Parts: sequence; structure tokens; C-alpha cells
Amino acid sequence: MKTLDPTTLPLDDLNRVEEYLNQLLAQDISDPKSLEAWLIERGRFSEALAERMNRNTIDFSCNTEDEQAKARHEFDQQKLMPLIQRYKIKLDQRFYDSPYRSDLPSYYDELARRTAAAIEIHRDENIPIEVETRKLVNDYFALTSKMTVNWKGEEKTLQQMDQHLRSSDREEREQAWRLVQSRRLRDKDAMDEIMNKLVSLRHQIAQNAGMPNYRDYTFKRLYRFSYTPDDCYRFRDAVAKHVVPLHGEIMKRRGQQLGVDTIKPWDTDGTPKGQKPLKPYQNAGEFVTKCVNVLAKVDPEFGKLLQTMNDRGCLDLETRKAKRPGGFCSNLPLTGTSFIFMNAAPTHGSVRTLVHESGHAVHNLLTASMQPFEYRRSPAESAELASMSMELLTMSEWGEFYSDPADLKRAQREQLEGIVVFLPWALTVDGFQHWIYLNASQDASARNREFAEIARSLAYHWVDWTGFEEELMHRWKAQLHIFSYPFYYIEYAIAQLGAVQLYRLYKKDRAAGIAGYKKALSLGSSAPLPVVYAAAGIDFDFSDKTVRELMAFISDELANLE
Repeated sequence: MKTLDPTTLPLDDLNRVEEYLNQLLAQDISDPKSLEAWLIERGRFSEALAERMNRNTIDFSCNTEDEQAKARHEFDQQKLMPLIQRYKIKLDQRFYDSPYRSDLPSYYDELARRTAAAIEIHRDENIPIEVETRKLVNDYFALTSKMTVNWKGEEKTLQQMDQHLRSSDREEREQAWRLVQSRRLRDKDAMDEIMNKLVSLRHQIAQNAGMPNYRDYTFKRLYRFSYTPDDCYRFRDAVAKHVVPLHGEIMKRRGQQLGVDTIKPWDTDGTPKGQKPLKPYQNAGEFVTKCVNVLAKVDPEFGKLLQTMNDRGCLDLETRKAKRPGGFCSNLPLTGTSFIFMNAAPTHGSVRTLVHESGHAVHNLLTASMQPFEYRRSPAESAELASMSMELLTMSEWGEFYSDPADLKRAQREQLEGIVVFLPWALTVDGFQHWIYLNASQDASARNREFAEIARSLAYHWVDWTGFEEELMHRWKAQLHIFSYPFYYIEYAIAQLGAVQLYRLYKKDRAAGIAGYKKALSLGSSAPLPVVYAAAGIDFDFSDKTVRELMAFISDELANLE
């Protein structure tokens, strides 16, 4: 039989794919060395699969109305992935049951631990259910990608309205906010129905796997070996105790600057009178050039990477109709590059997003030669450490965007304040998802009320939503992770604490900070999270003590920017 090459395998031909996978399963493994070779061969197929699926996701995200792109994406989700999942568990079992696994170097211990968890929760009957959940997530994106409003005679995406929410004119902010909320509320029932179905299907997945709820199932599926749901609850308590009060100080200062006694939802991002919203660039070309320069000042390799991606057409930055909301960095392992997708507007938020996604691209670069391929798939707690740290590491170089020192200070202050604002939101989203999946039988109205209650205690403790209770209850529907990546949000908060620690180290010793950053990222998923963080010179820790210390550090940094 001719040996098939996975990198040239026609992945739209399911018969050929199955032929290759059966060939891989039947491959002779006679000693530890041949087991290692088998893992690398399996990884070559994973590379080819990731390249194809990521490209098709990119194409569909860039234009959700492109019927051919949609068809390719749906084929991957509904036909190719179920086949891959059926064989994945067989391949996992082949590796785990091999009598030579115990003779492999300790380097493979983390892979074995992950494989054991995957085998434990796998059930064939869940494969078609997961296909249904992916269809529903696509329905959500189809809804949100079509959301536009009419602003003074012009059709605007909701992302384009962000600049009006930052206006110094309170009437303009309120008008823009009401318009955006009104548009979102038009689809609230449809999104509630999507979530109803997702919760039911995900609960069934957990039950089929012998787990009491989807939360516990997901902790195992995401290989969360280093912390527990109870740790997340304690993290939420620490944020309520140490972050929410600092958030209150920031909101009080903002109210004084805006000249308002009460912070309403349209005031949270407002610009004080006499100031104009930060406008870091005029067009996409200037945006990329300036960001390349910023990254190069931190490390020449970082700037070169983004420039190369731009030269290869691997950036899609500007918002437009029919483009999926959000932003991401996707790895294209066969091509040897990454692709950054986002919905930019000429605001400082877009600067943050591009340097954030550039951090993911650096992570992909630093793990590009790792074997086996599975180790290039880093858990979110380290993937987001890469991206969130990049935001802070570049902060001292933002003069590239802001020639006025006062604007530079504003941008830096906005970045640090953003951390304080973000953490309560992250724990709101996480706490809400715990509630959703521990109360899977509750209906949409109970779900919406619970979100409002959690949000009032954390993210919106200092914001007056009086008269806008319905808008508050449905605010979570704008957070795509809740639909598409369940429980993928606490990682941002954990990584944010790690990023602040790394920034603190970087300020003391720039070279040590960059060296630690690169060393940690280069580990991929080959080591437990505490080991990855330790490689960066920081702690994997979100205890009360750490949260308190880091908020004191941020408070001092903010004082230095007065």
C-alpha cells in the first residue's frame, strides 16, 4: 500500500481522509522511538487539518454572506470534524495503550495526561450533538454579522459606532448607545432561543459523558488541571473585594471629568469635555506601519513578524458589513504564518486589539517547530498571557501613535484603567456561565435576570442602569464567547494577572522581562501552567493576596500618570 502524505491529502474527500487515518492506526509501533515517530506523523496530519480548517474559518469570518465560503466552513464543521473526532479517540487510545508509552522521555508526560482526560470524557454519541452546537453558533454569528444601524443617514456596523460612544458630547453618546442597544434588542428573542438549545445540547453532552453538568465536563475537556471551579469562586470574591472598589474610584474620577453626577451606561467610555477622543491613526496602512514600529521597539523580531504578515496578505483589519464581529489570530502551520482578523475603527481600542493579536502571532512563531504538533496548541491561560502581556510590554512605545505627550499619558492610563474595568466584567461572564450550566433547566427569562444580578454586583456596580433594566438583562448577548466558546473567559482574567506581573518585572529589568516572555511562550503546552508562568518569572496565582498586591501596583502606576 502506498503511504499517503497528510500534507497533500485532499481533505474534502472523506474516503481518502479515512483511508489515511486507518493507515495511521495500523502503522507498526515496535519501540519507544517508533512511537515518537508515530506521534510526529500524526502531528503532520494535524498541521494539514489546522491549515485547512483555519483558512476556511477565516474566509467565512471575512464575509459571512459568501455562499462558497459558508459551504466550505459548514462542510468542515458538519462532515469533516465528526469523522476526525471518531478517529481522534482511536488514535488517542493507540498512543495511551502503547506498552512503550511509559518508556518515553518525561517530555511526553503532559501529552499523556491530556490524552487520558480526553479518553475519559469521549462518547461517540456526542459527536452529532457537537455538530448541532456548531450549527447554532454559526446562527449566532449570522445574526450578529448583519447588525447595522442608521447613523445620520449612513449605515454603520455596531463596531463603527464605538467612536461615538467615546465622544465628549453626552447627547451624542446617549443617542449612539440607545441606537446600538435598540438594534441588539431586536434579535434578543432569537439569541435567547439559540442559547436555550445550546444549553440543552451541552447538558446532554455532559450527561452522556457521565458528568453531572457541562461545567465540570468542560473543565476536564479544557485540561484545567491547575485550578478548580471553587478557585474561580474565590477569584470572584477577590475581585469583588479588591478590584471593584478601585473600579469605583476610576468611575468617580471619570464622572468628575465628564461633569456628571451619575455614571450612565453611555458614560463609561466618554471623553471629558475639551478633549477629543484619541485618534491614533487615519487609515489602515498607517495603522499597520505604526504598529510594526511599536513592536520592533520592544523586540525587532516582533515587528518583523507583523510586517511579514502584512506583506503576505495575512491581515484583515477594517470593519465592514457581513464581516463577523470580534477579533482573532489564527495559525496557518503549513504556510508558516498567522492571520489576524479584527474590526478596527480609528480608536485606541483598535491599537490594543492589534498588539494583543500580535502577541498570539508571536506565540505561534515561538512554538512553530515544536513536536509533536499537539504541544503547539497552548491552553488559553498561556495563550492569553502572550497577548495580554504584549499590550503592556508595548505601552511605553505608544508615542508612535501619539506625538502629544498628554495623549500618550491618556492612552497609557486608559490601558491600566481598562484592566481594572475588565476584571469585574471577566468574572461576571465567568460567574454567569457557572450559573447557566449548573441551572440548565432554567428558562431564558431566569437566565437574563441572573445576568443582571451578577453584573450589578461586579462589572456594573458603579453604573446606573435605572430605566434600562431590559438592556442590562440582555447585555451578555454581545459577548460572543458565551455562545461560541463556553467557559472560555476566566482564562483572560488569569492571564491578565500574569501580564501585570510580567509588566512589573519588565519595568524593573526590560531584558529579563522579554527573555521570560519568550521562554514561557516557547513551552507551548508541553508543561503545566504553573511551570509556564514560572518560566516567565511570574506566579500562576489568582489568590486574594495576589489580586490585592497587583491592584496596589496598578493604583501606584495610575498615580504616576496624573
